Amino acid sequence: MRARTLVTALLLLFAGSSLAYLAVNRGGPSAPVTATQPPPCCAPPVAAAATGAPQVVVYYFHATARCQTCRAIEQVTGEALTAAFGDRLAAGSVGWRPLNVEEPDHRHFIEEFQLTSRDVVVVRQTPAGGRQWKRLGRVWELAHDRDALIAYVQGEVGAYLQGEG
Repeated sequence: MRARTLVTALLLLFAGSSLAYLAVNRGGPSAPVTATQPPPCCAPPVAAAATGAPQVVVYYFHATARCQTCRAIEQVTGEALTAAFGDRLAAGSVGWRPLNVEEPDHRHFIEEFQLTSRDVVVVRQTPAGGRQWKRLGRVWELAHDRDALIAYVQGEVGAYLQGEG
């Protein structure tokens, strides 16, 4: 009986410390982070660079093994972008890039965007090389409320397109 109590206490301690770690590290930066040079995979498309228009790229970072909720977040985020910004996706001023961070070429994103889980990140780039980004930390909270997730993604991306993000 004593071993069972000890195991229960250790599991509760582990769960509590894991939740505390996530609470401290999951929120991401409160203000957009600015960088001077985007990595080559994030460079603005030629069309955006030629027009001088800001470029917004929405990434969904995932792993190789994916649960149903991970797939649903990717699908609904893509649908939200297509519904609200389909013309901009076609024109290249908005990009949508689901990426597996377990692939060697994409691992740098984990540190670069301070990823602690599967995340949606909005990045605004300009032809001059400036960049701001924001993790959309509520996607998991809203994952099972399709309409709320769509509204959240569209609102955050819209704010970045208007230079307010």
